[in-house]
Amino acid sequence: MSLQDVLLDPKSGVTTALVRTYENERPLLGAGGELDWRFQGAITRFVKTGGIKGKKGECVLLPIRFKSRDYKILLIGCGPNPHPGKRAPIDEATGALIKKSLVALKYKSIGISKADFVIDSESEFIKDTGGFTLCITP
Repeated sequence: MSLQDVLLDPKSGVTTALVRTYENERPLLGAGGELDWRFQGAITRFVKTGGIKGKKGECVLLPIRFKSRDYKILLIGCGPNPHPGKRAPIDEATGALIKKSLVALKYKSIGISKADFVIDSESEFIKDTGGFTLCITP
């Protein structure tokens, strides 16, 4: 199941997704682009109004109401992408920012795309999640 499938499936219990954004990727690519398509451009509209620029260190929570359900997209700015469309593992500072944000928001279950965050079983990011559960999709 993709991230969008998990997020939109009421049985999954996942209503929050973690998405990378870059300064130089427009339209959004990766999981952000897929979710944006599913949510009929809601993320793009937010980006176009200046809600997030994709700068490294930005972290913005975007609430979305879609088909009578509430969703939250946590957008993480990763700066410029030297290879737009390709993904590299997140750096330590970005991983720390994500963990701090998720712990502060007190979410218990978060959807994340393995391909978007380049996660494997050895990734430091998933070894200590700080009390929340990651629902990792391909």
